[in-house]
Amino acid sequence: MLRVSQFVSKVGPFRSGPLAMVRLCRAAACAVLLCSTPAALAQTHYADPAGHFYLEVPKGWHLASRKPDSAEIRSRSSSMSIRYEPDHDVDAVLAGALADVRKNWTRLSKVGDEPATFGSVAGKAVVYSGMDNRGIASLVRVAAGKFGDGVLLTVSRLPAQSYGFSQVLLRHVEETASATPPARPSSDERRSAASEAEMQELEDVYRAGIIPKEVYDARLAELRAQADSGTAPDPAAEPSAPKARDIDVLGVVVHDITLEERDHLFAERGAVIGSIDPGGHGARAGLRQGDVILAIDDDLVRDIEDLANVVRRHHPGDIVAIRLYRGQDQMVKRFRFPSAPD
Repeated sequence: MLRVSQFVSKVGPFRSGPLAMVRLCRAAACAVLLCSTPAALAQTHYADPAGHFYLEVPKGWHLASRKPDSAEIRSRSSSMSIRYEPDHDVDAVLAGALADVRKNWTRLSKVGDEPATFGSVAGKAVVYSGMDNRGIASLVRVAAGKFGDGVLLTVSRLPAQSYGFSQVLLRHVEETASATPPARPSSDERRSAASEAEMQELEDVYRAGIIPKEVYDARLAELRAQADSGTAPDPAAEPSAPKARDIDVLGVVVHDITLEERDHLFAERGAVIGSIDPGGHGARAGLRQGDVILAIDDDLVRDIEDLANVVRRHHPGDIVAIRLYRGQDQMVKRFRFPSAPD
């Protein structure tokens, strides 16, 4: 088991002194708070495309990659890769993962062993400190446990300064992992989760500088009013087939983000470019198929109707900043409204 004394002796920022005790107390307080409210840790559910595992993704984390039998989730400073290994024993899977870590990390030093739980089954975990493949001093935690007919493996990269806080979140992911789909939530639970997710995304968009404070405050008040009155839309009622719309001036056909797309896109709201005219104004400005348009100047784009309304308000010759996601990268493209149609 990983003892506090071992952790303090191995990790530089926590070595000694009053500051070390303050940091440790803060981490312990966070852990107690989070452990006392497990339901508050999860924002979204993730389903393995192969159907071998189902996870709860913590708030503030996003899906970075998705493949059958594997996935990766990330926050601003940490990451966790999850992989299902069929027909392997736990020790073999753990040894193979540690061998991969030794190939990609330098200056490795073992911090200690600690328990792990996958679903309701006990597993094993080991923690090392070292330099990751980007040359950043971090901790790496490798854990594995029996899961269904195989083994579930997690490899996590964590900053030393917030190890206690991040560890609680990632252990929650492991402990709530399931080999069967979760029970379908009620409509009220779906509405509540959707409202909370949209508020979190709104805050992320505001903090990223995409929208000004007055727009953020107005939309946040609207979302809170919907949540309090129970009038927030039920996401399960959304059609799975997206409604498409031509935005002629951009030369694109866009659709709203579907429930299925939310599993792999890096936005909950926006207008997805489903197709684009390669010779159109949008393509010449740098837009691509698959881009998710988030805002035009200070106008937030939550869906295709927002995009159409914003475009209609502009005039020939106007120059705007189109903010978008391309994969996991957020970028800005400058666009000049044409003075005359092609």
